[in-house]
Amino acid sequence: QYCHRRDPTRQRLGGSTIEDPRRRLPGPARAAVDALSRAVRARWMMAGRGRFEIGADFISNGHIRLGGPGRIRIGDRCNAWARAETNVLLTFSPGAVITIGNNVRLNGAGLQAASGISVGDDCILGSCTIVDTDHHPVGVNRRTSGEMPLSAAITIGRNVWVAGMAAVLKGVTIG
Repeated sequence: QYCHRRDPTRQRLGGSTIEDPRRRLPGPARAAVDALSRAVRARWMMAGRGRFEIGADFISNGHIRLGGPGRIRIGDRCNAWARAETNVLLTFSPGAVITIGNNVRLNGAGLQAASGISVGDDCILGSCTIVDTDHHPVGVNRRTSGEMPLSAAITIGRNVWVAGMAAVLKGVTIG
C-alpha cells in the first residue's frame, strides 16, 4: 500500500518501497494518464454489467481487454500499462473467476479461465500466458469420445514475477 506518512507517491511492493510510476511525469502528462486510466476503468466497469470490478488507482493506457461470462476482479493500484501486447483477461464460464491482487503490474499478460485464476498482491506479469483449461479434450479419442476439456484452478501467490513468454497451465500453484 502507499506509505502515506512519508511520501504518498511511493508504494510498498514485496517488502520494499517503490516509486509510483506517475511521479516522474510532468503535471500535464500525469493528469492525462490519470484521466485515461479513469476512462478505461469506467468503460470496463460498465461493459461488465457488474461482473468486472476494478480497484482504486488503476493505471492503464487502454491496452486491456476483459471478457467472458465469469467475474473479473482487479485490486487497488494495479498498473496495466502495456508496452507492446494487450493485457487480455477472459473467462469461459459463468462460474469462472479471475482475481488480481493489489499492486499488481500487468504488461501484456494473457489470462484465460474456465474455473479460476488467482494472482496475489505485489505480482508482476509480463507477456505471459496463464490458462486453467485445455480448451479441448486431449485424449487419443478426442474427436469421438465426447469428453469435456479438463480445467483446474491456478494460484499465483504474493510477490511472484511471471516473465514474458512463460506459460502457467491448469492446476499450478506458484509461491
